[in-house]
Amino acid sequence: MTDAQHVYTNTLDYPETFAYLLFAAAGVLSVLTFICLKYLNKYVSDFNLVLISSILGLVGFLIVIDYTPKIIEPARFIIGFCVISVTFPFGRGVTLSLFSKLIGDHKAGTYMGWMLAIGAISRIIGPFWSVQALGVSPALTFGLTAALFLVNILLQIFCKDSLQNHWSVRIKEHETREQSDEGNEEVDDTIEILQKTRSPRFTPGSEARGRVPNKFNKGYNMKGKML
Repeated sequence: MTDAQHVYTNTLDYPETFAYLLFAAAGVLSVLTFICLKYLNKYVSDFNLVLISSILGLVGFLIVIDYTPKIIEPARFIIGFCVISVTFPFGRGVTLSLFSKLIGDHKAGTYMGWMLAIGAISRIIGPFWSVQALGVSPALTFGLTAALFLVNILLQIFCKDSLQNHWSVRIKEHETREQSDEGNEEVDDTIEILQKTRSPRFTPGSEARGRVPNKFNKGYNMKGKML
């Protein structure tokens, strides 16, 4: 985060406190991102959320590239860092959710194990590669990462039909919607009956008495007053 010795850049020669503040800001952004995801999941599909996350990653790494050798403006670096900090918490959880829906009723443990193992390999190789590439140029490190995000975006677009929920998941979602619709209809019927029983001109019959909760099953006299 800092380069006081001007090994990689000539512009980010800030003290270590600056790096600590950036990491603290990244933590706050991660928490805010998870809160936003709670509401976005209601309106945006997992596929679109993963695609948005990939686009944010592409934009973030393109921002921090030193297009002029060893020159990265601090403001531009901070903006890019914030975008990247949002990208990973934004996409990690949604990717796992999408993957679980793709495998459906198959053995989730096996597939999740393979996915986490592949992710572990990248986390082992990534730091070594980044350090070596950063010694050549920050543009090589950030540029290659941006290129990987671009490849990821293109694959998601071209393979969109293959990234649909497994048929078993779609059946469960359909059954859940049907049960929800039936529950809403029953609630609407009950509300309608309750509204009628509160009218002074309405005397509930045996059928209505059976559908209205017991505390509302009271008779009325001819003048509309409760017995």
